[in-house]
Amino acid sequence: MADFTDDAGRILISQQYNEEKWAKAAAAAKDVIALNHYRLYIAAPKFKGTTDYPPTIFPPEHAEYSHRDFPEGWANVDAFESYRALFNGDLYAGENPEMIFTRGENQTSEDFGVISLARHQMPQVGGGYNCHGITLKQCDAYAMNDGTPFNRQAILQKYGNNMFVQASEVNNFKPLLANVWKEFANREPRFYASVAYSGALWTMSSAINNAAVVTNQQVFITVVKTKV
Repeated sequence: MADFTDDAGRILISQQYNEEKWAKAAAAAKDVIALNHYRLYIAAPKFKGTTDYPPTIFPPEHAEYSHRDFPEGWANVDAFESYRALFNGDLYAGENPEMIFTRGENQTSEDFGVISLARHQMPQVGGGYNCHGITLKQCDAYAMNDGTPFNRQAILQKYGNNMFVQASEVNNFKPLLANVWKEFANREPRFYASVAYSGALWTMSSAINNAAVVTNQQVFITVVKTKV
């Protein structure tokens, strides 16, 4: 950012590496932690669940942590909903104890605001533009539900020519539905709260009038390749 200057031509971003800045940043972060004002948002487990609020995805059994409440364990934590509620509109910004320094606009403008952002991310069947997406590298960064790293080659070797979930296999690959690629199975809860993989169920329960034609749609993503 050498060209980031003020009106007098002075460079505003130092061009020399300075280790001391990391120490100052760490100290400032520690001061914020010491305030004991901010905390992780915790949602209570949902054992039965509904279409809009599926039952919690429990971490693997652990002799100590599975039977203690947060922060000593996760017995009283819905890992899936605690994460998803931060992004799906259930939890307002003012109710989010994790937010430390933020700025947001809830404008209804087509060009600005949260509504416009959501519309760009929604599939066309839900009235969206389907024009935002994460990279494959970001998708692969989500671990498996046992904490091991995602390994595409291992999954391809495991399922071979049977990579799509068959109707008879749905109960063994929840929350995946039929005709979904099996590499999306058995991932950590944050994956299902964040990634709109091809064949995912979009509940769209906040749609205007909750129209049946819009809600609870299995949406497949079509990739179109063109030559320039």
